[in-house]
Amino acid sequence: MLAKCESVHGGHLLVVEDPSSRQALDISFYPGAPGETHLFHSNGRAVAEGVTYLGLLGPHTAQGVLQRIPEPLDPAPGDFSYIYAGSLHEWHYGHFLLSGLPRLWNMRAVIDDTTRLVYCGDRSPEELFRIPFLADIFSALGLGSHHLMRFPAGARFKRITVTAPSFEENNLGHLAYARLCNRIGDILTLNLPSKPSRRPLYLSKHKVQRGVSRVVNEGEVVDELVRLGADVVCPEELSIAEQVQLWRDRAVVYGFIGSAFHTGIFSRRPRCVVLNSGPMVWSNQLILDCINGASVDYYYSTAGIINAGRNGSFGNNFTLSNPVDLARALLERAQAACEET
Repeated sequence: MLAKCESVHGGHLLVVEDPSSRQALDISFYPGAPGETHLFHSNGRAVAEGVTYLGLLGPHTAQGVLQRIPEPLDPAPGDFSYIYAGSLHEWHYGHFLLSGLPRLWNMRAVIDDTTRLVYCGDRSPEELFRIPFLADIFSALGLGSHHLMRFPAGARFKRITVTAPSFEENNLGHLAYARLCNRIGDILTLNLPSKPSRRPLYLSKHKVQRGVSRVVNEGEVVDELVRLGADVVCPEELSIAEQVQLWRDRAVVYGFIGSAFHTGIFSRRPRCVVLNSGPMVWSNQLILDCINGASVDYYYSTAGIINAGRNGSFGNNFTLSNPVDLARALLERAQAACEET
C-alpha cells in the first residue's frame, strides 16, 4: 500500500554560511521589471543580492531583462533606513515562506521607527496586514504595517540594505533561514500553553477551498482516521501560532504533502510522515527538512493516485485509490514513527 519515495526533483543543498548582504549606494528600483530583478546600480547592472533565482536543473541565469529605458525616477525620502524585502504579492502561505520571508534572515531584533522594508506587490501595507499569517509573522519580527513601503512608480535610493535570500526554490537553503524561522516560532508560541503528546497528528486539507493541490477524496481518509480514534486537525482553521504549537507538542505529524508541512520550519527538528503524490518528491520541502534537522519519511501509494489536473480553484486535483486502507496504512506508519522517536 505504501512505498518509500525513490527520487527527488531539484537540488537540496544545505549552506552553512550566511547569504551575502550589502549596503548598496545610488540604486534604482524598478518594480515593473520582468522576472524578479528590480534593483540596479548606476551603471545598469543588477544588484546581485537583489536577484531572485529559480532552482532550475543545470546552469541558469536570473529572470528578467529590461527591454526599454525606464522613465527618470524620483528620489526616495531621505529620512528612512531602507531594507529591500523583494516581492510580497503572494497570497499563498507556502509561496510566502519560500519566496518572501527568506530575504529577512538577518532582520534586526529591534526595529526602529525609521526602518522601512521596500517591497514589490499590488497590495498596500494595510492590506498585507489584513492577511492573518503575514500579520502574525511580521509582528513576531517587530514589524508593523508602517514599516512597509512600496514605490509603484519606482524610486532612486541613496542607500539601501540588500540581502540575498536564504532559500532558493528547488535548489538550496541556508541555515540562517532555519534560525530565523525557529526564532519566529519561539515568539509566536511564547504565551501559548504546551501540551506534549505522543499521539501522532494528521494534518488534513479536505476543507481547503483553493490552493496548489488537493486530494479530492481526502475526506474519506479523515473519516476512517476519526473512526479509528486518530487526532486530526485542519491547519487553516488555526492561527499560525496555534499551528506552530502543535508542531512543537506532537511527537509526529503526518499527512498529504503541501504547504502545511512548511510550518515545521518554525519548530526545531520535527518528525514527520508524509504522503507524496508519486515516487518523486519535489525538493522544496526536503530543503526545509535539511536545514531544520527534520526527520521525515516520504511515501507514495502503490495502489495508485490519479491527477485530474487544474480547475478553477486548484492546480492539481488528486484522487486516491482505496482511501480507507490508505488511512490505516498511514496511521500505522505514524504510530511506528512515534515509537521510534
